Amino acid sequence: MLLLALGLVFTHDLITQSAYFQIHTIRIQGEEYLDRERILQQAAIPEKSNLMALNLRLVRLRLEAHPWIREAAVTRRLPHTLEITVMEEEPFAIVHPETMPDKAFWANRDGRIFKELEADDPVHAYPRMRDLPFSDTQNRHLWFSRARTLLDLLQENEEPSLSAGPPPVLWIDPDLGLSLSDTAIAARILFGFSDFREKNLKLRTLLQHRREHRQTTPMDTIDLVRPDRVVVIPAAA
Repeated sequence: MLLLALGLVFTHDLITQSAYFQIHTIRIQGEEYLDRERILQQAAIPEKSNLMALNLRLVRLRLEAHPWIREAAVTRRLPHTLEITVMEEEPFAIVHPETMPDKAFWANRDGRIFKELEADDPVHAYPRMRDLPFSDTQNRHLWFSRARTLLDLLQENEEPSLSAGPPPVLWIDPDLGLSLSDTAIAARILFGFSDFREKNLKLRTLLQHRREHRQTTPMDTIDLVRPDRVVVIPAAA
């Protein structure tokens, strides 16, 4: 038994220290927001590492510690290749908490906050939610669900004046509901708390009517809160 144990130790040391199993190639899959260099930096794999000696679990945990990486898998491909597969977070919106208006965070479609916004993050394509309640988790998920529904409907809308300009800023107000600000259509569009599909259709009908009648008067507010009417307040001269 002693000889067998010594033999196993010798074999283990021979394999984990052999230059034959040195890592020559690292393949990475799934990267989108992170580039190869940042993923390798996060993985922190020493140069000339032995493939058999590398602690795959530790590398995976390092990768998953990065806020953009939701899941990671690390696999050996003998004799010289290491494969890394990452599943990155899919950002849906940038949210500003009601108690911290100067702070901004990334949220995925489920409403999970996964990192604070940084200066070099790709913000140009994502809508913003302002005054999202953070202190009450249930209330936060309720408002996020409402906001996500409205944003999805607006994205489906093929109305060109809705897609013009930067991504929308969606305001959350516990008394007035949801509203858009500083759009190419009007300074404010009020949507209220529910019936967003019907209100989106009313908005499209209003904009089509204005085009057909060549109405170019700027609008200050479009009030869609009540499902039975649309109120338009012209911009001040």
